[in-house]
Amino acid sequence: MSSPDRLPATVPAPMPPLKVPPSENTYDRVLQPLSPQVNQLVHLLEEILIPRQRLRELAGYPSGFRVDLRRLMQCEADPRHFRTLWHRKTLPERRDASFSLLVDLSGSMRGHKVQAALVGTVLLCETLNRLGVSFAVNGFQNRLIPFCGFGEGLTAEVRDRLPGMVLETAGSRPGGNNA
Repeated sequence: MSSPDRLPATVPAPMPPLKVPPSENTYDRVLQPLSPQVNQLVHLLEEILIPRQRLRELAGYPSGFRVDLRRLMQCEADPRHFRTLWHRKTLPERRDASFSLLVDLSGSMRGHKVQAALVGTVLLCETLNRLGVSFAVNGFQNRLIPFCGFGEGLTAEVRDRLPGMVLETAGSRPGGNNA
């Protein structure tokens, strides 16, 4: 008889960690090695898009923290300037930006060139999406080939459409400009 304090002679081996199978999605395969670069580009563009300056003073308000002496003297001559005598401190605002990317999808881009264009497109789209910046992605051959419109964002449909750039250069994209 075994005592309750003793462990059984056979202890089950720990389960090996689960391995996530590689993604079948081309977009995810392109994005995976780019993650550190996306994070770095987000940080760099954030510094550009969000000004880090101190409070600014703007004139022309009916109330504020300091009188604009030049306007005060104008008000002495013309009382209509009475509502524009004061300065106010204002916070700097985020710059309003949008990006449009136009990718050459002609036959000369076949092979490694269009692969590099796809990697660059994914890098830019992921970065702008994280920053909340509006963007559009279009390709061109003898006509414009839309992949993502302004305000559409990086939806699952857009992520599925972007790898179609590679097929477009080979002339095998379903519904593409295969002329």
